[in-house]
Amino acid sequence: MAMKYNKNKNGVKHLGGIEKLEFQIELQRSKMYQAFKERVSFEEVIKISQDLDHLLNKLEKIKNHEGVR
Repeated sequence: MAMKYNKNKNGVKHLGGIEKLEFQIELQRSKMYQAFKERVSFEEVIKISQDLDHLLNKLEKIKNHEGVR
């Protein structure tokens, strides 16, 4: 995934909105996979999965609103 950085008024680089959300999604996916490999509790995997679903739904809503595909 290519990362696009924007500069704020102070010249500090930061991830754009969609790119930041996509990065968070990838981190959450990695966290879920790691939890699965480590055989953490079912409840914890469900919580991670729900958090991932929330992020994915948020991304879809933003993309639909902005007409991005």
